[in-house]
Order: sequence, then C-alpha cells, then structure tokens
Amino acid sequence: MPETFTCNQLLVDIKIDWLPPFSEYTIYNGIKLTNKMNEKRFVKFEGIVQLLSGPTKYTQSARYQCSLEDCEGYQGNKFVRVHIPGAWETETIRKDFLCLYCQSPLVEDPTCRILGDKVIAEMIPSSAFYTSTYSVCHQSITVYCRDELTENILLGRKYSVIGIPFTRKIGSSIFVLMEANNMELIENVPYNVPSSIHNLPPPLMELYNAGTLLLATDGVCFLGDLSFSSKNKQEILVRALESGNIIISPPPQVNCVGDLPLLTYPLQCTVWGLISSNSRKKSDTGRKQVEQTSVGLGNLNKVLINGFGMLYITDSTVPNGDEYYNQLTLCQISDKSSTSSFSNILMSNEEWKKFLTYASSINTRFTEEAEFLIQGYYVASRRVHSSAAQGPEFPMAVVSTLMSVAQAFSKLSLRQKVADSDAVMAILLYEETLSARYGYSALNVRNMPHARNENMSYLFGLENDQRLQQFHRLLQQFIATYAGDAGFKEE
Repeated sequence: MPETFTCNQLLVDIKIDWLPPFSEYTIYNGIKLTNKMNEKRFVKFEGIVQLLSGPTKYTQSARYQCSLEDCEGYQGNKFVRVHIPGAWETETIRKDFLCLYCQSPLVEDPTCRILGDKVIAEMIPSSAFYTSTYSVCHQSITVYCRDELTENILLGRKYSVIGIPFTRKIGSSIFVLMEANNMELIENVPYNVPSSIHNLPPPLMELYNAGTLLLATDGVCFLGDLSFSSKNKQEILVRALESGNIIISPPPQVNCVGDLPLLTYPLQCTVWGLISSNSRKKSDTGRKQVEQTSVGLGNLNKVLINGFGMLYITDSTVPNGDEYYNQLTLCQISDKSSTSSFSNILMSNEEWKKFLTYASSINTRFTEEAEFLIQGYYVASRRVHSSAAQGPEFPMAVVSTLMSVAQAFSKLSLRQKVADSDAVMAILLYEETLSARYGYSALNVRNMPHARNENMSYLFGLENDQRLQQFHRLLQQFIATYAGDAGFKEE
C-alpha cells in the first residue's frame, strides 16, 4: 500500500535587525551599491523615501505538480516555488518548469498560491542632506519592500534599511536594486532637498513623488515664490491648505494594469510662501489677472491667497531688506546704537535654535480674556465686512489663525497662559494685513510694511506698549458696538 503521508514545507522569514558597523556592510550611495552588486549578502543603507509606488501583489509561494497523474511528481509537495530576494514574478510563476521524474511539464495548483504585498521606494542617501566642501552627485537607490514592511513606510521619512543588492537588466540598461529584509524608522528629515540629487529611473512603474510638503514635518515649509507655480500646482496647494491633507495621484502617463490608488498623507508643517509683483512670469504679461489688489498679488488665485492664515506685506524698495530682517532678529533692539551697526548680537544661531525648540514645546491654554477678544473680534468683523457694499471678505478660518498667532506670542514669552495682550497683538497684525491687501481696516489700522531704523521705537519698547493699550481699548469698543448683542461683552 502507498504511504499515507507526504512532506510538508515551512517558509521561515528571518528579519535581520543589526549588522556590524563596518564599512563593508554599509552603503552610502548608489555608486557603492553598484560595487557590491555581485555580493549576495546583507548590507545596510540609510536614506529618505522620496518616491513610492502604489501597493501591488506578488507571489510568496506556489505549488506545482506533474501533468501526468501516474508520475511520482503528481502527488505531495515535491515542487514548491518560493520568492527569494531579488527574484521577479516571472522567476516564481512560469509555464516551462519540468518534472524531475519524467521531464513532463509541471502545472500549478492555483488553490495553493499565496500572495503578498509589495511597494517600490526610491530612497535618497542621508549624506545628500549634509553640506560638503567639494562637488558631489547623489544618486537614489531603488528598494523593494514586501509584506509587513509595506504597512508603515511613508514618503519623506528617514529609514535604516538592511537588505540584499541585486541587478536587473531592462532593455539595454542594467539597474542595481535592493530588496529590504528589514526597515527601521529613524527620524524626520530636513525640509530642503538638495538640487544635486538625481534619481534612478523607476525599473517597473511610475512612482509617486514626495514633494517638499511631504518632506517637511513639525516645522515650516517655505515654498518660495508662488508666482512661478503652475495653475495645477496652485490647485494642489489649495486642497492641501483647505483639507490639511496632501493627496497624491498617479501621473496621467502611467501605463499599468489596474488603477493605482490615491495616496493621502496629513500635512504636518506650516506652509509659507512668497509673492512679489516684480517676479511674475513673462508669459503673464498682458493676461488678465485673477486677483489684483492694492499691493499687486499677480496671477495668484484668490482661493489660494485665502488659504494662508496671514498675509504679510513687506516694502521691497528697501535694499537688502531680507538681510536686514535676519540681522535685526539677532540684535539688541533696546539699544539704538546696535540696530544700525549690528555689532551687539545677543545670541548665536545655536542659542536661538535651542530657545525656539524649548518655546515650541510649551503647552499653552487660553485665558477667558484672550478667548473673548478673538471670538468677539471675529463676530464683529464678519458683520462689518458683510454689511459693506464693496468691503473685503472675512475668511472663516480667521479664528484658528488668530489663536495660533496668539499662542506663538505666549510661547515666545515662555508663558503657559495666552493672555489678552497676546490676542491683541495677533489681531493687530491681522488688521495690518487687511489694510495692506485691501486698503481698508474696520479698526483704522495702518499697515507697517517694513521695520526701519527710524520707526524701531514705535515697534518695540514703551511706544509700542502705548500703541497696544490704545488698540486694546479700541478693540473692546469695536466688539461691544458690533457684537454686543451676541453676548460678547467683557465682564
């Protein structure tokens, strides 16, 4: 009688979480990976995910059997194909396998196929984010991530990858790739991607691009001059500012089987942009502007402009104005002699960084007086602006903007309570932006476009305190007049 049992096979996937810190085990860039393409052993690489494909299926294992029922290869688990690092799908699933016993074709048992998920990531070497004294070109590395490694991989994050390098020939090109055995999230990354980074062409499919917004986390992302952004990019930015999420869709030229999903990531940074009336595209000359205000906002969409919480207008006629501002923050502004020569710098850049890091970690809460001023100002302003025949619109997101600015003032003062003075300063700044943009302020606030030597005493010190006290009284009267019936009456 034939035997009543057959061999079983168990696939064990061992994850390597550590390698010796030797140079032979460490990959710093794509060039060094190329030098190890014939070494089938584990190496370690640290990089930032810049591009990421959508998830697709691959075959973890498949069972084959002989096509002849009377052959010994027809029964049992004698022909089981499993995925090995560096193998493509065509190496696991094929129709040209032959039986070892009779050389007849093998056929797959479709009920025994086990599938898994995979994504392809393009990773920038960490060394690309550090300054160098000599010119160097950084090249990304294509990493294949499978199964549980696909669950938590995110664009713009830095990972330590342990994997095995392998090569693939596509057409006349040879690609050096890496299959991840294990990945570990390290930390967030700098906001600016160096221009010296060049990507390897994606070997299989179009990848999602991790733009600047995705690379910025827990900080400020400066997008530069928005005058040069296309209409499509402006629309993407509007959706991100309105929803708080970044939605990435596959490019229209992608040609693959099935639909690639939309990827949604939370916006984890504060967005800053710049618009100058002197930096518009040449192609915009003579074109009807979408938004034209008293300060000239060029061809920017009005919805995009309203998406930013605050709009600051600076005086571009001052030579080296940006340098002046940078120096001014480091000067002892209480000493008039130091503001002109910039000779008395209080703190170094490192000390400023430590101060801002500590200040941002402070947990704040609003006092009743601060909440009254912000909410009352919002209700009163909405009524005044809506009643005016040609008055400017008053965005609904003003409350959250003012609360954020007031909190920032409180943290800079190293206080845990947001006082009424913080709310007053936030409202004053917002009225200045309205005055600069529309030439109109319901509280008769005059725009202060730039800090100059001659008005420093007005912006800081005793004169500024007197100005804020006067504006505080005017604000209370404004709220009582236009929002008193809504219950906004200061006790």
